Amino acid sequence: MYQSRWAAFGVLSLGGFLFVLLVCGSQSQTRRALAAVQEKKVSDKPEAEKEAEPTGDPKAGQDVFRFETFGNEGFWTDAMRLPKGMEDEKFTPLQALEAGLHVDVEAVPADLKDALAAELKTDLSAKNAPLMNDPKTTMKLVKANAVIGVVAKGEKVGISCAICHTITDNSVFEMPLKGSVGRRLDGRATHSIDMGKLLAMAANSRAYYPNLQLELDGKTIGRAPRDDLLARPQGVLALDFPKKFNSGEPVAPRR
Repeated sequence: MYQSRWAAFGVLSLGGFLFVLLVCGSQSQTRRALAAVQEKKVSDKPEAEKEAEPTGDPKAGQDVFRFETFGNEGFWTDAMRLPKGMEDEKFTPLQALEAGLHVDVEAVPADLKDALAAELKTDLSAKNAPLMNDPKTTMKLVKANAVIGVVAKGEKVGISCAICHTITDNSVFEMPLKGSVGRRLDGRATHSIDMGKLLAMAANSRAYYPNLQLELDGKTIGRAPRDDLLARPQGVLALDFPKKFNSGEPVAPRR
């Protein structure tokens, strides 16, 4: 009798164990099936509707692109002395536009915005557009970070990526093939900027020479010695500077 009971108990236990395995296995298979269906639903969605994985802080990236100078304000202010050159040359907002610089209308100080917008509708003469012909206005725009790519850092001025890679929508003013005033359009190439004019305006433009390949009085200054320069393929640009290279004489490019 006892053997029969133990046999019956063994059969029930084995049956229960098999039932648990069956249920658990079914649940596991069900979960896998549901996950596969859900994954298929997601993969069948258009790319635009899929939930994007977070990749960073877009606003922080935008600020870096627009305003980060990576410390170059020391070079532009202390070595090149660009702000000093702008003051010495009495660099006006009109001249800035002529040099291909762009102005962010949303950063223009409130006390200037309406007045400048009105002046930009005139013939831009000193009589009809006094602010556009006033170098003091330029410095106010620079300090407000309204001149795109020219970044105020306290008493110094640096240059950001945006100077070559941002234009505006021309919503306020466009100077054909030159600068403009409007809302920023980041990432667009500034094809009209006259970097030569801006560099030459610095009070100590010679500080930029190590970044170039120049020939002065038969000697080269820059990234490569003369022999390497002559050995390069045809089409590499060099510059012939006259002996008195800061005398105002024209500098002719040579290929």
